[in-house]
Amino acid sequence: MQLKYCFIKKCFIKKLIIILFKEGGIKTRRYYILLAFLIIIGIIILLNFPYDQKNENLPSYATAEELKEIEEIYTKIEEVKLTKKIIYELIKSGYSPQRRIQYTVYSSDEKVLTISLPSKDIDDKNILKINDIINTISKENGLNTFSVEIIEIGKGI
Repeated sequence: MQLKYCFIKKCFIKKLIIILFKEGGIKTRRYYILLAFLIIIGIIILLNFPYDQKNENLPSYATAEELKEIEEIYTKIEEVKLTKKIIYELIKSGYSPQRRIQYTVYSSDEKVLTISLPSKDIDDKNILKINDIINTISKENGLNTFSVEIIEIGKGI
């Protein structure tokens, strides 16, 4: 009796498998092939992605010490009234700066000063003079040099 039951059970499973694959036929095979293909592609992508390596393209974030240093630079810019001194010297030298200066500080070595001037003041010779004036004043006030960006008034930042 048990032998007959086992035989029937095996036959049933075989028939079920045949029915599933015959009726689903090509569609079922396509599904399994597509699924296997997607799994293989996923594994390839995961293996090629460098999780443990530092990505050079990602922005680096400042540490607490660097942020404190940057804050001290901004405080010093305000304390020594650097903007007023630079504008005064530029006017005294014959330039017509807008009354605002934008400072961007990334570190003590990497600082950018952006100033707006009319187009008559912007040529290679004047740009060098303006750089000299600004960096002389900033050095006198203990702020080292700035990278100076000059924007033509009316063009916008």
